[in-house]
This record gives sequence, C-alpha cells and structure tokens, in this order.
Amino acid sequence: MFFFPFFFNLLQNLGNLKVIELRFCVHLTEVPDLSRSKKIEDIVLFGCERLVRIPSYFKDLDKLRWLNLGKCSSLEFLPELPVLCCLEASGCTSLKTVSSSRNSLTQAWDKYELFRGRFNFVDCPKLNENARTNIMADTQLRIMRVATGPLKTQQRKEEELVMEMTSSIPMCYRTTRSTDSARTLVSTACTGYEIPNWFCHQNEGSSITIKLPRNWYCTDFLGFALSVVLPPQISYMELMLGCSCNFKTNSGESHETIYPTHYPLNAKGEVVAYSPFGQVFVWYSAFALGEGANLNRSNSFYKLVTGACFEFNAVDACRRREFKVKKCGISLLYAKDVETIKWGGNTGWSSQKKKVRNEKLRI
Repeated sequence: MFFFPFFFNLLQNLGNLKVIELRFCVHLTEVPDLSRSKKIEDIVLFGCERLVRIPSYFKDLDKLRWLNLGKCSSLEFLPELPVLCCLEASGCTSLKTVSSSRNSLTQAWDKYELFRGRFNFVDCPKLNENARTNIMADTQLRIMRVATGPLKTQQRKEEELVMEMTSSIPMCYRTTRSTDSARTLVSTACTGYEIPNWFCHQNEGSSITIKLPRNWYCTDFLGFALSVVLPPQISYMELMLGCSCNFKTNSGESHETIYPTHYPLNAKGEVVAYSPFGQVFVWYSAFALGEGANLNRSNSFYKLVTGACFEFNAVDACRRREFKVKKCGISLLYAKDVETIKWGGNTGWSSQKKKVRNEKLRI
C-alpha cells in the first residue's frame, strides 16, 4: 500500500476527528484505521480507484452520516453500514454485493431524523440481484419510518418544513438545488431496469392509472412512494423528475396536484454526465398528496376519490431536454404495515404486484 505509515498511526489517535477527505488517493487500497474515531461524521473516498474494501467496523461508527465512495472502481463489496444520511456510490463499476443495513435501521428506529437521506448507486452495472433487493428493501424501510415520523405536513407551513430539512445538510454539500431537494425525504438511485417488487402498481411508459381501494383515504394513509425507470444514455448530472396526479371521483369531479420536483442526484455528486445503463429511481415526498392537495379541497373530497392518474416526466435541468420514462410505479403506504415491513415481511400491498396498462376507470 502506497501511503505514509505515520499518517495511519496519527489517525488512530484522533478520537475527535469529524471529517476525513482522501479524494483521488489513487494508490490507496484500504481505509486507514478509523475504528477509534467515534465522532467521525463525513468520510470522502471519492476517486480512490484501487480501494478494494470497506472495513466491517464502519457499522459501529454511529455518528457517520455522509459517505462518499464515488468512482471507487475496484470496490466489490459493501458491508452493513450505520444509518447514513447520504451514500454516494456512483461509478463503483466493480461493486457486486451490498449488505442490508436493516439491523442498523431497526436499532436506530427512535432516531427519526436520521432516516431522511439520499443513496446513489448510479453506474454500478455489476450489482447482483441480492444487492439490488437489499438497497430497495432498505429504502422501503426508510420511507416507512420517515412517513410515520413526527413531521406532519398538514399541520406545518411548507417553508418551515423545508427550512428544517435543508438545515440538516452540511454547508459543504449544499447547492442551489438544496431547498428543492429538501422536499424529498428519501431518495435512492440504482442501476437497473425494474421497478422494485414492493411497488404494487407498475406500468410501462410515463403514466399509470390506478383504482383506489374502498376507504383508501383513512387516518392510516401515509402517502405514495414514487418510482421510475429511465433508459441508458441519459445525462444524470442535472436530472429533474416530476410527477402530477389527477384524483377522480365517481361523480366525475377531479382535482390535480403536483409533487415537488425531485433532483435525485447532488449537483456536487460528481457523477458521470452520461450512463450506458438503465437506472431506477425511488423517492418519497414530504407532501403525501402533492403540493396544493388541500387547497379548496376538504378531506371529504379525497374520501370520495376512487381513482388516480399519475404522470411522470424526466428533464435535463440545464438543456431543458426531456427524456423518455420507460416504466413507472406507485406504492400506497399505510401505517398498519410498518411493523411487518420493519421485520422483513410482506404486506398485503407489496406481496401482490399489479402491472397495469392504464385501464379505464369506471368513474
């Protein structure tokens, strides 16, 4: 290993270390011993192209919130990690295995504020099926925890909510998109071509029309998780994802809401501009029914709603170029399912995936 031994010895004595940046240390093959740095919050290993493994003790660094492994092209395995707010692993072209962080997540269940976050596995073409399953299962668990958290959008002003979420982002990571991004509570991007199995409503193309079950809008309802698959050769540097929903009743009354624009990738994430692989995006917004859902609409309206049509779009924010959405998915979230999902079981919704082709609603 090409590194100065005294530097590693020095790190072992830095119990108060909070940030370490080893960006583009191209000869680094292993992470220096940080097991005694219990206060560390931010580790940057971006561009360490010979780094082959992440130590298993990382899961015990319970203050760690930001881990940047982008372009670590020799990395093949990710062990269980602590509850991170941001994991950047784009361009890890040799990465095959990603361990589940379910244990860390369930152990930190009472620390709601830790579950909001962004996780980027764009351009990781060698991820095996089990790795993708673990990534998306952890995402579902995070979404359910955030959705049942103490923040109730209906009871607080939008500006107050967004300010709180933006303030949790370290200054070095904030960009002009931070305020917009803060409206998305959980976001995962991953190389692949399939909507996760726990999305019970899926469709080819950019829109999906679903029949809503009787009494769908109840006190147990937490909102919708959203997902799209985008094709290869798309610029992901300034990608914007949009979604609108038109709610309809049997009497023909309708109301359209728009979800906050989703910027799935940090503008400072240094991801490649173009990807030769398909990518899957999953996110959950702070607004359960979209922005403006309750404007001039009482809860009684949504109790009468029997169907909803979701329309997705993907745009390059710089060039204003629109991209094709290959697949889209919707998952209804209910508080009664939290414990089942928490312990790795299937809910009635997720166990019966429904692929629809915009069936006409009898409304």
